[in-house]
Amino acid sequence: MNRLLVTASGVITLAAGAVYVRSAIREAEPQIVSWLVWTALLVIGACSSLAGGQVPAAVYVLACAAMCAAVVLLVIRRGTWKPGPLGWACLAGAVAGLVLLIFTRAPSLTIAVTVAVDFTAYVPTMAHAWRAPGEEPWAAYALFAAGAALALAAADRHVFTAVAYPLYLLIADTAVAVMIAGRRAAGPGGKSMEGSDVRVQERRQRGDATAPGLGTKRLGHGLGGR
Repeated sequence: MNRLLVTASGVITLAAGAVYVRSAIREAEPQIVSWLVWTALLVIGACSSLAGGQVPAAVYVLACAAMCAAVVLLVIRRGTWKPGPLGWACLAGAVAGLVLLIFTRAPSLTIAVTVAVDFTAYVPTMAHAWRAPGEEPWAAYALFAAGAALALAAADRHVFTAVAYPLYLLIADTAVAVMIAGRRAAGPGGKSMEGSDVRVQERRQRGDATAPGLGTKRLGHGLGGR
């Protein structure tokens, strides 16, 4: 049963990543700090899995890292990658956490640092989702939350290292999905689509093939990553 739950969690999480990448190609405005740090976090997790002989887990986490990296590349290609003061501050904190994570060996401390780094990276995306909910896909975050819920259901609830990360992701992703949906439902003032529309027009004027009408996102909950 647990293996089925973990497999379902992985499938849903990969689907969530695909939904986010599709949205990033069309209209979303990903925050590069979040996706860059999540990519690094997943790569570290994949290396840890390889070192422990867990090849299937490592391959899966690397696939998740590749999706996060794809979002980063889309942001760079679009030319909207420069973080604001909040982004730079979160990046500095997350990098410090990543360095600490490399040298951490105690399992409980490793999970605690992982959650701290992930949340620090999440802050710019949370702030952006609040300001401009029309530029973040709520469905992707809802799927991320569903994947985390299944991973949590498969975990041993008496073991901190098993439940801490999926529980954190369930809470964080659910909160963001609800926030985006709620802000959009609040009407034009909450939806904040104006900035997104301006950027779409700018891309069309540049002849950007990724602009809507001209062409066509903390993964791996059950196996050690977003």
